[in-house]
Amino acid sequence: MESYIEKGTKKYWRAVCAMFSGSIAVFGGEYCLQPILPSLSRTFNITPIETSLAMSFGTVGMAITMIVIAVVSQKLPRKKSMAGALIASAILVIAMSMTNNFWLLLLFRFVQGCFLAFFPTLIISYINDEFSKGIIGLVVGIYISGTAIGGLVGRIGTSFLTDWLSWRSGVGIMGLCYLLLGFIFYIGLPTETTKLSGSKIDKKIFINFKNSLTNKKLLAVNFVAFAILGAFVAVFNYITYDLIAPPYNLSQSLVSCLFVLYLLGSISSTAMGALADKIGNYKAVIWSLIIMICGSFITTGVYLWVKILGLGIFTMGFFASHATACGWLGKIATGDKAKAVAMYMLFYYLGATVLGTVAGYFLLQWGWFGLIVFINLILFSAMIKIMITFKGFELE
Repeated sequence: MESYIEKGTKKYWRAVCAMFSGSIAVFGGEYCLQPILPSLSRTFNITPIETSLAMSFGTVGMAITMIVIAVVSQKLPRKKSMAGALIASAILVIAMSMTNNFWLLLLFRFVQGCFLAFFPTLIISYINDEFSKGIIGLVVGIYISGTAIGGLVGRIGTSFLTDWLSWRSGVGIMGLCYLLLGFIFYIGLPTETTKLSGSKIDKKIFINFKNSLTNKKLLAVNFVAFAILGAFVAVFNYITYDLIAPPYNLSQSLVSCLFVLYLLGSISSTAMGALADKIGNYKAVIWSLIIMICGSFITTGVYLWVKILGLGIFTMGFFASHATACGWLGKIATGDKAKAVAMYMLFYYLGATVLGTVAGYFLLQWGWFGLIVFINLILFSAMIKIMITFKGFELE
């Protein structure tokens, strides 16, 4: 095997720039429709619940495909698989901007989600196998920062272009940008040196998945994953509807600026992750869920600044919950930890798919307060599940 990629070398800078570009393309493409859901509602003359399927179909595609990729990941050429997925996803984003049929748009979103799943599933394996062991943490951090920026770019870019031009133009232009980033990724990323495994699939893989579904402690943490992303996506899916309506009457561009609050997540996830090392993951997860619940209820305030404050607290709670729950998996999982992570991500994206859509019914029936009550019942249930499963004792 060739030598590992070392920090500061030309190969290193090529690789990290390529990964950063890929991260922006993936997470920008995943969330580019979220801030313009009201525009889709008007164009296709459909309800917010139906419109939210544009997000749900993408996440369910990711969830299903991640499990499949986890089974065959050692048999896939990583660079070619990731680059091909990025380019295919970008083409589908462009296709979405041209369709006049909402159900065709949903089909594009589902297939796009299937392609998007390749990148986050394979990139971590690439990093661990190709980079020098002493800089893996740094490289993963660069990748994570790219995901945050990608989500911001996708949302804000589409929103501003929608205000200036139209949602079709905005989505189409962003799709072209993602296509360019996909080619940059392919050109810049060094080809992996790790050899592919044989064609036979080890039966132990399926045993590891079975263990993930029968381990009560893993299931409790997976339910947290289901609850937190479901609640998070529900709030940010529908907050746009609340803020562009009276008495706020905000523009699409101004509402999209709220997604800058995501940057608070990089602070809270790091801080709570460090705190978890001191007080334990059990307490860290519980406190993170409490922060989410408190923040969401603050968003029911009438004044705009109160809503923004609540969204900020809620966002910090989400990223803290995700970081501490992920960190807990390594202590709980037995056997192949990669498969436990894959199952966690399955629940994570299923939460976005299910709750992100169902919450729209509560919004239509009981307004913003009804939506908040619904998601907090789910979050509270997750907290109780953790308390009952671990019985108040920290798992060391």
